[in-house]
Amino acid sequence: MGGVSRLISGLTAEATGILALLNRRLENNAPIGATLFLCSINAIVLSLVSFNLFTTQDLVALADGFFIANATIALLAAYKLATTKTIRYTALFLTIIFACMLLSAHWMVLVIIALLAWKVLR
Repeated sequence: MGGVSRLISGLTAEATGILALLNRRLENNAPIGATLFLCSINAIVLSLVSFNLFTTQDLVALADGFFIANATIALLAAYKLATTKTIRYTALFLTIIFACMLLSAHWMVLVIIALLAWKVLR
């Protein structure tokens, strides 16, 4: 959580308005605004689980799907940046395998990935 807090705080370093709150830091340079934001997200998720709107299996399925999607993006980057055909073909083969694995992911993961892809590609 510390690394993600620092990333959020760094990304909002030049932000104004409500996003500037995420860049608030303590005297020791700890990103308190982003840390409190992530803690509130975790509290919301835990309350949704306690009200049986999500199960622990749903959360694990979401995490698995996003890990596979992240690995697929890394493989696509490796394909684009590779200099030898062996690495390119290996990355392409693994991308196809991971994409097939992603098709069996939780439906919420597929919807979120589709929305993000639509937003990026439009």
